[in-house]
Amino acid sequence: KQLYEKLHAEDIQALSEIINIPVGYSQALDIQRGRLDIPKYKILKNYRSTQEFIKSYKSSTFIPVSSELISHLNKLLLKDLLESWETGRFRKFSEQPNEIYDSWYKYKQYYPKRISENYFNDLTTWIYSNKNNYNKLIQASLLLYEFIDNAPMFAGNQITSLLTLSCVLKEFGYNSDNTFCTSKAIAPISNEIPTIFKMSKEKKDQTLFVEGILYVLSLESIRLRQNYESLFEKTTQKKAESEDHLNDRQKKILEYLEKNKRINRSECTNIMGVSFMTAYRDIKELVEAGYLDKKGNNKKTYYILKEKEKDENTDKISVRDVNYS
Repeated sequence: KQLYEKLHAEDIQALSEIINIPVGYSQALDIQRGRLDIPKYKILKNYRSTQEFIKSYKSSTFIPVSSELISHLNKLLLKDLLESWETGRFRKFSEQPNEIYDSWYKYKQYYPKRISENYFNDLTTWIYSNKNNYNKLIQASLLLYEFIDNAPMFAGNQITSLLTLSCVLKEFGYNSDNTFCTSKAIAPISNEIPTIFKMSKEKKDQTLFVEGILYVLSLESIRLRQNYESLFEKTTQKKAESEDHLNDRQKKILEYLEKNKRINRSECTNIMGVSFMTAYRDIKELVEAGYLDKKGNNKKTYYILKEKEKDENTDKISVRDVNYS
């Protein structure tokens, strides 16, 4: 939970730079926690809410990645920012895209006979198809290319494309817990993307664009792996340290609370098969040692794992400059 919060605070911070509404890490963390409610940052708050939707998203219980899903993401993103009839809407060819929070719209091409909603349904059907041998990451990169080329939505194309990319990655096993943060991945080359796009467009070869996107996705996957490894090392170290002064029953209590939110003395007595007083002493020692917090009073007393203070100044992993000139 703490890792998810940290990663998505960094993601919000990265997005704020992309759309030129910069916030610091502490502000981004407050937005992620739902504590910062300032109109100027409404788009970042909506982005956070949309990411929570993606966290629980499954095509089997909702809908596959499609024009319908893209429309839904756009509605969540632009809620209370535009009139409801303007959100989640694919634009008509004659309509100029609303440039709100979107610096890529100006690079769109004109396709008078194309119906964007049908076109993106065809694209997502192609991604789901098992008849081709394309890697899903390559297809996801090409979907991002098509978002720039078509600017299909009436508003919010740029952020909607990143949210759709998150869904595609989640759908095909690259982002199962929604900890792979696409805005953070794209941010290092967000200013270069239009240049890469134009070069690919002129050459009628999307290889350069795909390589650029795959490069930053790979960097983010490395950062994510390092975060998980660091968390694993801290957890195993904590367990190793606890072995010196905790008895087996107390270790089992901690293991139980890692999977369950709370425990009371009666439950502890039943689970461990010990007397009420033994359970009381075990829990009392865990509270005094700083492992558990006591909640409630009298018969309603229960215990939870003590939440450690979060380090808001966690070291960031540097990203190499990317030069596509």
